Amino acid sequence: MTETISSEENKFVKEVSQLQHAKWRKKLGKFLLEGSAYIADIPSDFSIEYLLVAESRYAEHYELCERYTHRIVADKLMAQLCDTVTPQGLIAVCRQPEYDIAKLTARGGLYIICEDVRDPGNLGAIIRTAAAAGATAVLALSGCVEGYSPKVVRASAGAIFAVPVAENLHAHDAVMLLKNHNTHIYATHLNGKYLPYDVDLRGNCAIIIGNEANGISGELADMCDT
Repeated sequence: MTETISSEENKFVKEVSQLQHAKWRKKLGKFLLEGSAYIADIPSDFSIEYLLVAESRYAEHYELCERYTHRIVADKLMAQLCDTVTPQGLIAVCRQPEYDIAKLTARGGLYIICEDVRDPGNLGAIIRTAAAAGATAVLALSGCVEGYSPKVVRASAGAIFAVPVAENLHAHDAVMLLKNHNTHIYATHLNGKYLPYDVDLRGNCAIIIGNEANGISGELADMCDT
């Protein structure tokens, strides 16, 4: 068993503290995931840098700790680092994947485009629904809530590892890349003439979901096919 960390100045503790803030997640290209069930389901092609585990919960999480590089942290210190309501005493530091948007839009299939989606729970729900529907990717345009924030990651219920989530995309660029690969762009809009059940979604298609209060911008609606 490794030595128990009890100092807030420890480099691993400091990094996890930093990764609770969007600025540092972006700068370091990493994010946090809490909970043994979610961590156990992380695919092997995702990079987990290390785990932090509470001293009193080490035996409970022994198998996961043996699988990854880990550090044991004093319970009181671990409680400060955990973000969940009922912490399990286990945090994974994961590296954010980088996606080539040109290659991603060339794959074909179903895409979900998010414009100005602000609520973490909503974006997480969109990601897990997209994964369940077999979507190729979720494309989050600039202005959306951060896709790898702890609340979005939790709300995705692990689906953030099942479907690529590309962020901070320019609307025009993303739409044109999709159109160049014969992807039909659908807007969810109050002025729409069709219900989802009335359209053929079997080919390459993208569905745009807009802001909770304002829906889709007029600029983006004008770029859509339907």
